[in-house]
Amino acid sequence: MPLSSLLSQMPDYSSALASALLWAVSAQFVSAGYAKGSTGARLPFLMTGLLISQLTGLAGLAALLWWQEGGLSVNPSPYVWLAGLLTFPIGTGLYYVAGSRFGGRSDIAAQFAKVKPLFSLLLAVFVLGDPLASLFSPSSLIVVLGVLVFVASGVKGSITLTALCWGLATSAAWSMGEVMMGLALSDGALTDGRMLAATYTALLAGLAVSLPFLLPFVRRARAADPQMHRHLLPFAVHGVLSFALGYFCFFHSIARIGLASTVTINAMWPILALVLACGVRRWRGHDCDVPALVWLAALLLLIGSVLQAYGISNR
Repeated sequence: MPLSSLLSQMPDYSSALASALLWAVSAQFVSAGYAKGSTGARLPFLMTGLLISQLTGLAGLAALLWWQEGGLSVNPSPYVWLAGLLTFPIGTGLYYVAGSRFGGRSDIAAQFAKVKPLFSLLLAVFVLGDPLASLFSPSSLIVVLGVLVFVASGVKGSITLTALCWGLATSAAWSMGEVMMGLALSDGALTDGRMLAATYTALLAGLAVSLPFLLPFVRRARAADPQMHRHLLPFAVHGVLSFALGYFCFFHSIARIGLASTVTINAMWPILALVLACGVRRWRGHDCDVPALVWLAALLLLIGSVLQAYGISNR
């Protein structure tokens, strides 16, 4: 059975929820990748990891597409190609660097994604034409409140201004990528049944454009650490879980229930990543070390996500 058909038989919020779970788990592998990198060549190592994650994600999508359709195909919409460029090399590259700024804690860097729903909700209404009422639903308002608490934590010093700027840049790139995919859907260039090919196309575009910029970083990373290839497995796993599976589910959800509802439900993934990471750190005997306001913001986003999913399930 085609994956799109299987997802369509499940509750409407299933794809958005699946993407949240996949991204929360994949964040743990990014943290593991940080721990293996050489501190003397941090940026080259991270950019090499970004290249590896795109390659494994593309391989995973190619395998799924071949299994589902018996061959590879691409979507010609320029919106899909722009979505891939903004989402994968730009958005995820910023995310990798942001996590490094927090001492290799991608679960903290993932909290930057809390700002993304605010961008995405506004863009969904004013660019994609989603109902204005979606901005003022209880779930959306709670999500916005969570974003504001997160920003307040930066003002109070829990998060540095530099880190907040990295987070805003990451969120803006991710949000614009989502809007580009939404535009491809709205102009008829894409349907939910072709979302697997569209995700493959988007990642292929991101890899093709970023490859000339990433290869020099690979040479620098190899020069600094000849055994670098032994430390890249976590990024390879991240590519499969996040790029191949997570983004397919996320884009499929946009096609099925719209961008505003998708990002509201998906907003829970940062707290899931935080809880998983804290559990692992406690198990290893380390402190969780997360500011209280970040926990409060995460809780509000989780409540907003659950309310949105509940509302969809009772339509």
